[in-house]
Amino acid sequence: MKCLIKTRILFFSITAILLAASPFSSYAENKELSEQEFARICEENHAEQSRRLHPPLKDPASNPFNYEFHYREVLLSSDGKSFADNPHDMKGYRNLAAGQIIMDMEDGYEISYEYQIRGMDAEDAKEYVVEGGKITPYYRAIPSNPVPDSEKQYTYVSNDPKELPVIPDFPKDYDWKKHKDTTLHVSSYVTVRSLNDGSTYNYYSRLSFVTNLDKDVPDCYFLTPTDLEGYTIQKGDSLRKIAQKYYGNSDDWIYILKRNQDYISNADRIQPGTFIVIPNAQVVR
Repeated sequence: MKCLIKTRILFFSITAILLAASPFSSYAENKELSEQEFARICEENHAEQSRRLHPPLKDPASNPFNYEFHYREVLLSSDGKSFADNPHDMKGYRNLAAGQIIMDMEDGYEISYEYQIRGMDAEDAKEYVVEGGKITPYYRAIPSNPVPDSEKQYTYVSNDPKELPVIPDFPKDYDWKKHKDTTLHVSSYVTVRSLNDGSTYNYYSRLSFVTNLDKDVPDCYFLTPTDLEGYTIQKGDSLRKIAQKYYGNSDDWIYILKRNQDYISNADRIQPGTFIVIPNAQVVR
């Protein structure tokens, strides 16, 4: 009897480990889901962020597309097959392994992405285009109310994707060290294409700044709506000098410190080569 109990405990322990390791287990739904059921799954899996799309279709009257898909900010494992929540997303600091998990897309559309990479320091910076790939979201949304001039209602059907439906912020295994610039501007550029008429809609999934390229793992930031731009601290700089340069008032250095307090522990000892984000002082006052 003790042996049987131990065997059962071992079985359930192994099962729990496998489920925890699988990024798809929590999305496994074999039936059509209502909008309310799908919203519950998004909430349970922290995929409550959304983006509304308005692609310019060749014949908008045939199938007006106005869809809001859902996504989740994550940190990816080294093999790209599992993920965890990104703890730094709201601060604007990121990791090269960050990305967005796509939950759903209206039926009849496909998603692909690429990267646009250019240096920030060179006067005539060359732009590099790096191929990304296509993704299959967890669910396809099938319109259930095609009445013109009304909000569509949907049912959601699992796509059972074989690969993680993720748009990474930075291309995997990209050799950033080949760039001579100290800072790179990286854009993950997404295309949504209609399988019906081939029309496309494009948007930037993320605009990031990757800096300190001489490090083994460079820093990565993205700008928020209250930021102006990124800046690499130079020899002889002080927060007062930087504030004078951007705001015309050296006393506004405190706004720079607050925005970068995770990376600047002492306002009087800032290190050359450190990348910081310059906030819009008019907005954050």
